[in-house]
Amino acid sequence: MSSLRNLYRNQVLTSLRSELKAMGFTSSGRVFRRSVGEVIHFIGLESWPNFGPDAYRFTLEIAIHAEALVEHSPRYFFGEVECGSAPLNIRVGWLSDHQCDHWWTVTSAAECDKAIKEVADVLRVWVLPYLDAIVSKSDLARVLRNRIIGFGWPAHITSWAADILDGQDAPPMPPIPQNLGA
Repeated sequence: MSSLRNLYRNQVLTSLRSELKAMGFTSSGRVFRRSVGEVIHFIGLESWPNFGPDAYRFTLEIAIHAEALVEHSPRYFFGEVECGSAPLNIRVGWLSDHQCDHWWTVTSAAECDKAIKEVADVLRVWVLPYLDAIVSKSDLARVLRNRIIGFGWPAHITSWAADILDGQDAPPMPPIPQNLGA
């Protein structure tokens, strides 16, 4: 027997697959990926754990990565371009008119349909234009240097990644600040 949570999650995933396929994304499980220019765009479906069997809570994680970073420091990036090691990570709410970490909560079929429509609008109006503006290594470096809310990496690491993307000399691993832990 399947829970309502699984039913709602599957509806959201099916909708995302359809919506994002038309925008050039491929999917693997809950992660959607497309290569554009010199970068790779990711959109990941994030689920709130243990929200109960009759409800589903979710958000979208937006990430951008570049092969150049993995080529420069394969050990640091686990030898591959993947969503979890991308230097730019931001939740969809920060890119939309919510301007905060926004999660959709679904407890009925009607709420699920409403959330799916809102997510589709957010993707078309806010997320895709943002991603479409970041297609080169220098675009990604510029965004990393102009940190906005949502980044998980410390400033010295985003600066190191931006240096690599801009073609500057950078050590294979980011330097550790001297005052770390002080």
